[in-house]
Amino acid sequence: MTFQIAMTSVCGFSGTISVGVMAGGISPSTPNGPALKVRNYDNWLPANGKAGTIMTVSASQSTVPGTYTITVTGKDIMGGCCYGLTHTASVTLTVM
Repeated sequence: MTFQIAMTSVCGFSGTISVGVMAGGISPSTPNGPALKVRNYDNWLPANGKAGTIMTVSASQSTVPGTYTITVTGKDIMGGCCYGLTHTASVTLTVM
């Protein structure tokens, strides 16, 4: 399964946004939970523009069935006044 992660600049912001799933970003946390991969972790976001990347979620036969909440984080890593500013979004995944 793939998710499109979309980012939109606000108030003329531009910079590099690091996209990922931090520790504890998958709930419940289990050794045999889903595996995540982000296509581009660092993404350039132009002033008043948009950017995006793809996150792929995969499960194997050993993945524990259930409902998982995946919290995706985007963090400004360029420096300046917005350095470290973080936004999050969550998606729900059901493994049967």
